[in-house]
Amino acid sequence: RSVPEGEASCRLLAGFFQTDRRDLTACSYEICQGCCLSELPSATSLNPVLASQLLMATVTVIEEGGIPSCDLAKAEHLQNWALKNIAVVDDERKPPPSKKRDYLGACFYLGEHLGDRECQSCAGTVRQKEFACHHEDHESTVIRDCMKCVDYEPSLARARIKTWAVGVTTAPRREPNLPEMLSSLKKAGWGQARVFAEPGSGVVEEGGFTVTQRRDKMGAWPNFLLGLNELVLSQPHADAYFMVQDDAVFCGGLRKYLERELWQGEKVGVVSLHTPSHQTHDKRPGFFEADVGWNSWGAMAFIFSNASARALLRHPAVINHRNRGMGEGMKNVDSVVGHWCRLAGLPYYLHAPSLCEHIGLTTTLWSMDSLDGRRSSSDFPGEDVDISSWMKERLAEKEFEEPEKLVGDPTGAPRALRSNLALVAKGKEEDLEEFLESVEGQALAPDERWLLGQIESAPSGWNCPGGKASLQGVINRLTSEWILILASSEPLEEDFIRIPDDDQIGLVLREGYTLVRRSALIQAGGLDGDEFGEVIPKIRSLGWIVLDGEIEVLPLNPDELTLPEEISAQLNRELPKVEAEFIFLKGGEESADQKLKKFRELMGMGVRPGALTGKGDAKVKRVSLEGALIDNRALRECLPLRGEAGEWVSAEMQRRGFTLWGDEES
Repeated sequence: RSVPEGEASCRLLAGFFQTDRRDLTACSYEICQGCCLSELPSATSLNPVLASQLLMATVTVIEEGGIPSCDLAKAEHLQNWALKNIAVVDDERKPPPSKKRDYLGACFYLGEHLGDRECQSCAGTVRQKEFACHHEDHESTVIRDCMKCVDYEPSLARARIKTWAVGVTTAPRREPNLPEMLSSLKKAGWGQARVFAEPGSGVVEEGGFTVTQRRDKMGAWPNFLLGLNELVLSQPHADAYFMVQDDAVFCGGLRKYLERELWQGEKVGVVSLHTPSHQTHDKRPGFFEADVGWNSWGAMAFIFSNASARALLRHPAVINHRNRGMGEGMKNVDSVVGHWCRLAGLPYYLHAPSLCEHIGLTTTLWSMDSLDGRRSSSDFPGEDVDISSWMKERLAEKEFEEPEKLVGDPTGAPRALRSNLALVAKGKEEDLEEFLESVEGQALAPDERWLLGQIESAPSGWNCPGGKASLQGVINRLTSEWILILASSEPLEEDFIRIPDDDQIGLVLREGYTLVRRSALIQAGGLDGDEFGEVIPKIRSLGWIVLDGEIEVLPLNPDELTLPEEISAQLNRELPKVEAEFIFLKGGEESADQKLKKFRELMGMGVRPGALTGKGDAKVKRVSLEGALIDNRALRECLPLRGEAGEWVSAEMQRRGFTLWGDEES
């Protein structure tokens, strides 16, 4: 509140419009009092009182066609924001306000310290610490806002698990494991659970174990997600949700051990009780953090806290896996959960030794009949071993070195695109050795691998149809959704190949290879020869996006354009024609290639970047379009551009959940 010359005005309103005009910012004592009795507003959060004042002020600005410090587009944007926060009187359809929890310390979603920001509702100049917020409805926060936030969740603490909700997923197997698994679960301390059974599982209800029988075949991922959702809805106040597959056995006394040791930190995404052989360590026994992302391996026994279970169930990446994920979204439970932990900024925990073991010789997902390698652990103590006593003895033996955080593939790329990627290569046998090594370094594991050319005996794991086979002839024999056709046997750069996560993309052209979606190629009628030039127009005419893979450079020359509106008009004309993944707007000192490398690093970390300018070393609120590298899909969501293009793009991208990266000083 500002009172110059006896007439009060609102500094928040003045900040929104960047003006001191009294007709826009005037604020009576009664209005100020009502605002303070409501939830305190800020520059990023409105209460109904401030929203009504903002609404009336935007009407004035819009009627004037905009003012020098607030153009028409910005005024319309502010008006829409105000309307979303206006109180509706006597509207019986309006849902009751969410019940707020008592503030008990740092919030479960509280992230890293971002810096300081000015308190908009404080008298004088007061700065507050600003933190990232990992709740999907918020971007950043201050502790004062956390204390009145309806999404607040108290942090976790050790030995807080008193109530469990246990779910077991099962499907038909040649050799059923469920009876053995339920017996082991009882011995470990859980005598009650709900079994989520696929059709034909042959499950019968018995003491403590009830059955939810699926009428239609669901698949591993849908059955898991529905099961967890049912547990959360039926037991909303459980301290822990335990989702188990039907092919696991457990250490003795496991429940008591977990109730004493969990939770390991103030926030937890998931605790996996199965530690595969390639992810264990020989250092201090106990829980350790693993940032494995998509490379999470094994979903036999996942434990979620109350808050993390609900966060998982509502996260867009989790919800969208069913209709956009590989393998028609039917599997990859472990990968999706690991990837979600990375996206949500929540820890993924494993334990040394493994607290459960894989007993399923046959699998419902893959054609394997072995428990060798990564499907099993290397240090499971055994079902008859009391884990509390075992841990006490081991910890008393010697001084252990603390384990470092286990980090998986930093790009977050899939560990194995099972039945989703076929590799078709051309080349001579003598040129293949280095090439094969580079393919294996792509964090991809193609199920189908074919070599075209005059090769009589293909290397192990590769099919060779002979010199007469055509490219289309080989494609007709494939079953994978994505087909990678390599035009040369030159070694590939690290992390060179990425599978698009956009279901609109049908074809990706790169120097050295072509990546085509099988369904898009079938709809286009297939190839006439070995080149994709003729089939591209057909794929595009069917509505598929074709990416040429290059960085498009648009001739943006601010020196020749005096008004921001002219820059916006030029971009609005040019951008719809661009189909490249990334757009580089001329200007700046760094090359487009350097920015692209940084951009991909951010994507690999699970960040959803929209634009990058300068060196890109810090999160920023605004990016300069000069010299910026921009994600095409992120930019298309901002079209049409209005007013000051940089301001508009920055605001719209942040509103849609994209992160902006720039220099520290910006």
